[in-house]
Amino acid sequence: MTVSVSSQKAPIANGYLIYDPELSDLLMLGVRLLDRQLVALKRGGCEQITIISQGSVPELRRSRAFGIPYWVAPVLPAADESAIVAAGGAYFDAADVRQLQQNFGRLHTAGGDPVNVVSTTSILTETPIWDSPQPAITSNSAAAQVASPADATRLGKRLLRRTTSDNDGLVDRYLNRPISRLITQRLVHAEASPNLVSIIAILLGLLSAWCLSIPYHELAILGAILFQISAIIDCVDGDLARLCFCESRMGKWLDLIGDQIVHIAVFIGIGLSLLKASPSLAITLLTLSAAVGAGMAFVVVLWASHYTRTNQAIHRLINTTANRDFSILVLILALVDQLKVFVWLAGIGIHIYWIGILVLAFRSSPKAVP
Repeated sequence: MTVSVSSQKAPIANGYLIYDPELSDLLMLGVRLLDRQLVALKRGGCEQITIISQGSVPELRRSRAFGIPYWVAPVLPAADESAIVAAGGAYFDAADVRQLQQNFGRLHTAGGDPVNVVSTTSILTETPIWDSPQPAITSNSAAAQVASPADATRLGKRLLRRTTSDNDGLVDRYLNRPISRLITQRLVHAEASPNLVSIIAILLGLLSAWCLSIPYHELAILGAILFQISAIIDCVDGDLARLCFCESRMGKWLDLIGDQIVHIAVFIGIGLSLLKASPSLAITLLTLSAAVGAGMAFVVVLWASHYTRTNQAIHRLINTTANRDFSILVLILALVDQLKVFVWLAGIGIHIYWIGILVLAFRSSPKAVP
């Protein structure tokens, strides 16, 4: 088949997936490659997706969970219409599809190797679709041509190494995330629910707060260690959701609100421990200040993120600072029995943080009006 290529502006509605049982059925991090292709096409903007297969196709669990409709046809139609066509062994994501929506051509890996995914102006029955000369569209993601189960395994590990979050701080990047990837690699094959992982992280966080609330040095250290483990597990739920296409609105809010509950509980737990050991008005006020400040910071960050969507500087600041990095400070101060320092830092610093975000948001965005 011949593919006609040119500059593209109008969205491509039609997507075709050529089913190859040996390649399309390969599992990558617990998800069938064909399932990944279908979700990627839908998220990339294709509205009508057809699987080209001479027989039946397997159950596509993630596509079904997202309610993505598709059709099955025995042959690729010869039609004068724009389309994105992908072969069985092609791995690509929604960002790659959006690139192909903008310009006609064939997807290539970042290293320059061709991937059997093309966007076309028309499909005509003359020569094989992959043999036609086409402009190279270089992928900015992990696009690859998968030819064997070993390739699928290697690509899965590569995807794991690329798992990050915009909110990752230094501790997440160099401690929490490397450990969480080892856990995620095992849980993807167990089909663990990201929401269940979120609940486990929350429970560990609350247990850490209870340990921190008891005025014994050993329990404070245990509580700080549990808090750090909770932060590591908190990386796993998002990775699972993204890698296995298990994202949900409920999961997002469970993670966000759960984090705040744990943070406030930890602040209160540390304050209670100090008060039990030595009652102090200053510690009482600082503990209440930290707890209230955590709630205020959560509200302000959500508000600023929504009303300053186009301001990259604000978003970079929020992403750089709204993270779990302070968990390592709690651990260090618990080890040296100086958690009182943390109460002072949190009780004052958290208000400086949310007030600073609020001021910057008002100054930088005309949309930032309640």
